[in-house]
Amino acid sequence: MDITSLIVEAVSGAMGGNVAGAAMKEKSLGPVENSLAGIVGGGIGHTILQAVMGSAVASGGGMDMPSILRRWRRDPHDHDHDQDH
Repeated sequence: MDITSLIVEAVSGAMGGNVAGAAMKEKSLGPVENSLAGIVGGGIGHTILQAVMGSAVASGGGMDMPSILRRWRRDPHDHDHDQDH
């Protein structure tokens, strides 16, 4: 992961944490804690998505809905997965 991807992930996670805190005022931790929770959640989400989707997440490619569905339904024993059929 390059530094630009890391910065984008951290900023979007912080924004998401604050949006979630604003949406659920009774569960809000405050701006700093919401930002930290969002950054951690974004990192965990990225790790899970990368494990499920593979290198497409790391490279930023293939993240449109048809590509996601093709990867999701692909046979795990199919070794020709780098070629589109």
